[in-house]
Amino acid sequence: MSLYRTPPPRQEKPAPRPTPPQEKRDEGVRLPIKRAHLPWLIGLVGVNVCVLAGLGLAYVSSTLAAPVAVAPTLAPWPSDAIFTEVPTVAPVTVAPSTAAALPSIEAAAQDARGKTPVSDADVAAGLIVFSLRSGAATHLWSYRVGDETPTRLTIGPWEDRDPAVSHDGRQIAYASRRQDGWNLQLLDLTTGATRQLTTGPEYEGHPTWSPDDQWLVFEQYRDENLDIRLLNIASGESHYLTADPGGDFEPAWSPDGRTIAYVSTRTGKPELWLRSLDKPYETDAVQLTSEGARHPSWPAFSPDGQRLLFTDSASPLNQTYTLALADPTTVVEAGQGDTPSWAGAQDGFVAVLHSEEGPDTLAWAPVGHPGEAQILYRPTAGRIDAAVWALTALPEPLPGDLAAVSQTPDALPYRVAISQPLSGDPTVALVGIPGVRAADPRLSDKVDESFLALSDAIGQKAGWKFLETVDNMLLAPRAPAPPSMDPNTYLKAGRGFDVIQAANQAGWVVVTREDHGYRTYWRVWVRAYLQDGTMGEPLRVMPWDFNARYSGRPQPYDAGGEYLSGIPAGYFVDFTALAEAYGWARVPAANNWRSFFEGILYWRFEHRGGLSWSDAMREIYLGDQYATFTPVPSPTPTATETVEPTNTLRPTLTPSITRTPTLTRTPTITRTPTITRTPTITRTPTATPEATATPESGTVTP
Repeated sequence: MSLYRTPPPRQEKPAPRPTPPQEKRDEGVRLPIKRAHLPWLIGLVGVNVCVLAGLGLAYVSSTLAAPVAVAPTLAPWPSDAIFTEVPTVAPVTVAPSTAAALPSIEAAAQDARGKTPVSDADVAAGLIVFSLRSGAATHLWSYRVGDETPTRLTIGPWEDRDPAVSHDGRQIAYASRRQDGWNLQLLDLTTGATRQLTTGPEYEGHPTWSPDDQWLVFEQYRDENLDIRLLNIASGESHYLTADPGGDFEPAWSPDGRTIAYVSTRTGKPELWLRSLDKPYETDAVQLTSEGARHPSWPAFSPDGQRLLFTDSASPLNQTYTLALADPTTVVEAGQGDTPSWAGAQDGFVAVLHSEEGPDTLAWAPVGHPGEAQILYRPTAGRIDAAVWALTALPEPLPGDLAAVSQTPDALPYRVAISQPLSGDPTVALVGIPGVRAADPRLSDKVDESFLALSDAIGQKAGWKFLETVDNMLLAPRAPAPPSMDPNTYLKAGRGFDVIQAANQAGWVVVTREDHGYRTYWRVWVRAYLQDGTMGEPLRVMPWDFNARYSGRPQPYDAGGEYLSGIPAGYFVDFTALAEAYGWARVPAANNWRSFFEGILYWRFEHRGGLSWSDAMREIYLGDQYATFTPVPSPTPTATETVEPTNTLRPTLTPSITRTPTLTRTPTITRTPTITRTPTITRTPTATPEATATPESGTVTP
């Protein structure tokens, strides 16, 4: 039935309007797909997927079959920054790391002295062998408790460190960096002769003797990683103890000859591990520590083999601890010091006490009594890298070359020469530093030679011109200091510079954290240009990641960053130690460095030369320039007097005290009148109409 009473009038469809030729659009090419075409299309896509998968599998297989050394990902550095005087060394082919089974190692629990453990009286009778950084080199020294001065054992334009004295007291094994990289050397104290134990440019260091003095265990850098290796002194037989992708270093051999302890970062941070030589596979290694706050380093077995002594490298006081091997959870504080070594009986040890305000100290302390530490020796200059105690003595007279070596002084790394002598006031001129890019590349005439010598030294050791560009050098004395800079900075005295921060951001520099007391210091490591072992050394400490503060996590934000998970691969040069050898010292971070990036100051180095800031300024500026120099405007007396009227606001506080009227709310408590609503209950008068119901008319009878 139609909804309309009558059909609506039919409307004619209007004719389409002709489209102008210039408005005609390109419709493109259309490919109609029918249902019958779908199986063919699906089959074609499947064939393409199979071909791509086969090509990818072939590429992966070829890559795994032939391992390729991949260089670290670094931002490009300017080509003119490469030091050109470094000889090119062909890369060294190193065997890939494999977790092969360890063969039987015959290391007897035999003390060559015929007695173990030694007595307490042997502490003073023993010999302390240590490595001392003095000038631009590091060498071995020995010291007997009670002597006035130590005795030099090595000399030369190279670095000797990590000494290890054999149990019979006749030989010293140590790491030495010479022309072909870091290798192990052996010094015979009975003859004074030295021979090289290992060859090759790859790094090898931190040797430790087996109890029978037949083997050495040491750390070796291979496949961009530190591993533990065993070496037989007589036969040259060698085996790898570890092959884990994490770094394994600083080994120690147990007195029974069957166990080796070492530090490993296979869990992401340094921890102590134990490996038995009676178990052939690395999977049998046992983790001893798991404390997240501590960074164990330099483990050493007690004479009875029941405990491990180690240092917490992350501690601001270099705290040492003992760990019971029967119960690794039992960790007891032993004292303070770096590179601890058991001395005498198992209740005493020798360690190095580092200080930023003065020279390092060799000290002895009984375990668990840090307040009873005794100072044994303090050098007049230089830094002590490592120390070890042994029950031995130097022969008298010194044999062979030892007699001549002991009388040879250290060579000076540079000489001060006044290029522009002044006879009036000021007494020292400011001289330009050639080849350095800075806003004002000038320094005091007393420190320019040390800077140039340092620049050449880091260029030779790292292979590129690290100090060619610096962020800051000389600042004008009247220039207002930024909020991050001390107004009395030595940059204004021509005795400071800031290394370029862009190198750290590009990955050519890493920074490690060191806490000394309540102050935080930084150590700058420069990546070597050649990564074949001929330059630098591998890292054993975890760098500090400043960028973690921007990760959005609360803990690194409050701490100003965090330790990196793992140790970066590659060879690095310790620029901080090298700069100190040339008189340039690092400065501590500001107290607010955790929340203020400019207060980190890892980039600042100063050459104070024992001068106060006022004396350093007076050397290069006239008296009136120095006298009129005021870093900040001095406060005027009127400003201090205007503070007193602000104290007169106290009488105005009395109105706030006279709020007692608010306490007179007792009238509000007298709401009892509201309770007297009983008159409303007296509505009984309204009920009295009953009286009106008794009129006389009510008695009317019908």
